Parts: sequence; structure tokens; C-alpha cells
Amino acid sequence: MNHKLKAAVNWDRNKFPELIEVIGTIYKNQILFLRCALLSKRDWRIAPSMEHHVITQLVWHGMSQMEKDRHVHKFMMAKPHQQQQQNKDILVPAT
Repeated sequence: MNHKLKAAVNWDRNKFPELIEVIGTIYKNQILFLRCALLSKRDWRIAPSMEHHVITQLVWHGMSQMEKDRHVHKFMMAKPHQQQQQNKDILVPAT
């Protein structure tokens, strides 16, 4: 990732502000893709263990901006359901 970021701005010590802009753009795109997945739009899908966060576009459009932000934040902070492997004490993400 570090190399890709440096290549994106043709890395030079004087290009730090440009690197910050690239990181900001990447972050904004990730949030956009995450929202598409929460609405099952395009080719984006949520893992089965997190599908309970998916909502319809009708519900999404009826939400205030604060409710939308809260829903996205709740999804980002959620941990996938965990299950215990048989005869082990190790927790693994459910698949």
C-alpha cells in the first residue's frame, strides 16, 4: 500500500500535501463503496455474517444524514459473528 501511494503522487518529499489528498480520496471512495454494499448496489456485497446491516434504498433515502452516518459507523465498528471450532478454544470468523 505504501508503495502504491508513493507511486500515485510520484513520490517526493515536497509532495506530502498531495499524498494527503490522495489518501483522502481513497478514504472517500472506500466509504462510497461501503454505502453501495450496504444498499446492495452494483457489484458490492456484504459478507454473509454481516448481512443484517444491509438496508433497502427506500429506507436509506428516508433516513436523515445523521442516521445514515450512524448506520455506516455502526457497520464499520461491528465485528463479524464468531463461532467456536469444534474441540478447540480458538474463535474464528463465521463464513
